[in-house]
Amino acid sequence: MNLIDAVHCLCSTTTRGAALGALLVLSACSGRAGEGTGTGGGAAAGGSAAGTGGSSGGGSSAELVGNVAVSNTCLESGACVGGALAQFFAGDAVEAGCERTTMGSCDVTRCGLSTAGVPWRFESAGTVTIAGTAAGALTLNFDGGYYQSVQSRLWDAGETLTFSAQGATVPAFSGRTVTAPGAPAVTSLSCDGGSCGTVSRAADFPIVWSAQAAELVVILTAVRTGGTQPDVVAACQFSTSPAQVPAAVMGLIPAQATLNLVTAAQNRNTFTAGAWTITARAQVLGPRGLLTPSN
Repeated sequence: MNLIDAVHCLCSTTTRGAALGALLVLSACSGRAGEGTGTGGGAAAGGSAAGTGGSSGGGSSAELVGNVAVSNTCLESGACVGGALAQFFAGDAVEAGCERTTMGSCDVTRCGLSTAGVPWRFESAGTVTIAGTAAGALTLNFDGGYYQSVQSRLWDAGETLTFSAQGATVPAFSGRTVTAPGAPAVTSLSCDGGSCGTVSRAADFPIVWSAQAAELVVILTAVRTGGTQPDVVAACQFSTSPAQVPAAVMGLIPAQATLNLVTAAQNRNTFTAGAWTITARAQVLGPRGLLTPSN
């Protein structure tokens, strides 16, 4: 399973705001990849180009934001898989019933709240191209969103990936480069058979890794027992090791919840195209699985 597909599984019920400002994991989550959101469709799966967004808590603010991300993951078996995803959306950052806050290095979205909806829509940047991979240039075409899966190795580490778009509603851009990261070695986690152990809801969650990229991204998604929608999604980006998910974030996790963890090494390049703020990202999936909340 590549990072994008892993994120599709993780984010099939997450909110748009969970992803804003983080990795492909974040990019995919921000569109509830693979299913409809409000009255619109999931961007990664090519749904409708319009939907219903929500308040970010304390008033709404329109955003013009784009994410273009590519992932590469090689398994212990030696098989390598990858994929690419792009989203460009205009509107508010979170869905109705949710609010987003920043806690330390984490962007936290809480849902199940009574906040009003604000319209949002996905827009086209024309054909999006990611050049420099071992599989050649990846070409993404707009169909309510952009998504492509690749069943081969896309890079080793250190290659230069070049992002461009021909332009449409979103202005054209070209020559935006990102260095391909290596796989993250997260020494503070031991994930085996889909389980990553126990984590305290009353303390910082320590993260230690070796430098294989500019950043390590950690995504925690908590779904209350018996629930179908995430109560809390924490998307954290760390640039130095050691780091920690703050205790204040961990304390938001329900006592009885399924807690999913995804980590990834990431390099990124944020730039503007007209009034749009766009981030190009390259990621490699790291340890992932279920955590058991305690306390």
